[in-house]
Amino acid sequence: MNEPPHHEPRYWIAVASLDEVEAAVAGGYVEVSHGKAGPLERMRPGDRVAFYSPRTRSSGGEALQSFTALGEVVDAPLFQAAAAHQPFRRAVRWQGVTPAPVRPMLEALEFIRNKRHLGRRIPVWLPARGPRRLRSHRGGHGMRARGRSRGVMRRDAPSR
Repeated sequence: MNEPPHHEPRYWIAVASLDEVEAAVAGGYVEVSHGKAGPLERMRPGDRVAFYSPRTRSSGGEALQSFTALGEVVDAPLFQAAAAHQPFRRAVRWQGVTPAPVRPMLEALEFIRNKRHLGRRIPVWLPARGPRRLRSHRGGHGMRARGRSRGVMRRDAPSR
């Protein structure tokens, strides 16, 4: 896989339920692939991370299918949490955002190959133009930052 030059930030999408995203945002970290270190080792300071949440809860939650968090990887080493399964995590500076439903953006998001079955294959690494597409939808259906808050994601976004 061709990687962009070192000075350009790369863009990542992590998939997690909203309850897991809220915990990550509150804790200032990202965890992917059930806590595996490999994907996190490929992230560099300055890279951007977006969370996609297919559901509100990890087991039995309601369908959400929204981008729910947006952040930047900070210059800090990976760490292993003292949780039961000892997941690896990476520090991220999260922005406060309003969740953005993915459906209105589907045609513009070239990295989603199967637009009918979103949960089947959301890529983990994006080409540089992927997040620009996300940002270009801020005025319409994209995520909107709400200050520099690191608080829990609001769930009161108007439905589109």
